[in-house]
Amino acid sequence: MGNKPAFYSISQVAEMTGLTTQLIRKWEQRYRLIQPERMPNGYRVYTQHDVDLLQKVSKLVQSGFSVKNAVLSVQNQHSHLRALESHPEYQQTSETLVSDRGMDVSKIQQLLALGERADSSGLIETMQRMQQELGIRPFLYEIVVPFLQKVGTFWKEGVWSEYQEHIASGVTRDVLIQMRRTLRTPESGPLLLAACVPYERHEIPLHMLMIEAALEGWRSVFLGPSPAEGAIETSIVELQPVCVALSMSTLEPVHIHPTLIDELSQFAAKHANTTFFFGGRGAQAYFSTHSAHPFYLVQNLRDVLRTPNFF
Repeated sequence: MGNKPAFYSISQVAEMTGLTTQLIRKWEQRYRLIQPERMPNGYRVYTQHDVDLLQKVSKLVQSGFSVKNAVLSVQNQHSHLRALESHPEYQQTSETLVSDRGMDVSKIQQLLALGERADSSGLIETMQRMQQELGIRPFLYEIVVPFLQKVGTFWKEGVWSEYQEHIASGVTRDVLIQMRRTLRTPESGPLLLAACVPYERHEIPLHMLMIEAALEGWRSVFLGPSPAEGAIETSIVELQPVCVALSMSTLEPVHIHPTLIDELSQFAAKHANTTFFFGGRGAQAYFSTHSAHPFYLVQNLRDVLRTPNFF
């Protein structure tokens, strides 16, 4: 008595979700969100899992998502949860993981809904509020990193236009720059010089690194995306930084200037008192066939932070 039925009719699902039967069929056929079973008499029957998926998509659509993006988001969450549940440590920490994941996913979905509408002012206000609520490091790694990963995926798969991707990435960059400007560092602190290599414009990881450095008392100078050839070397001579962080996300810089990395390598070898880090997918690809010396080759920001020569 009181047990929930194993299956629901489409009219019951409509009543439970607040969706019309026509809309349920449309989402089923167009987006393949759910795949109801058919009884011998031909009627569709739905499970509680189907109801849950429909309710999640409906909630996202109401918050501003397009139906297509809402379905993609829910399907990605479901795939992630299945992978999580297969992990051997899941049973010990499931309640904490699901709770934390739900909180983060909700915030990221909120940002994605704003990005979907290319609402730059809404993105700025929401990101600033999240940073104040969570603190700097949780905001960076629990919000910024997964948000940008989603943005990149949506753009690569054609779900978002280049304009939507540009707004989301640009706002994130601006928020990070403002965060760094509000962090006070001692004038006597060691200096970090951060730069994209010439013809490279992917700067967000460097802004995150400079924020981390500021939290540890480091001063930082950023040369900007795609500095002029020779600007990195000139700045190092003038500023004498303790560390230099270089970023190259594609191989385009070496296609444009084939000897670029060789020249930087020769320069770095002459400045033994400065520690040079090199990161980005382009750097990983280049150094897979070239010696990385004298650079510390890193795969991501946290590799830099774990290097004894840095902090």
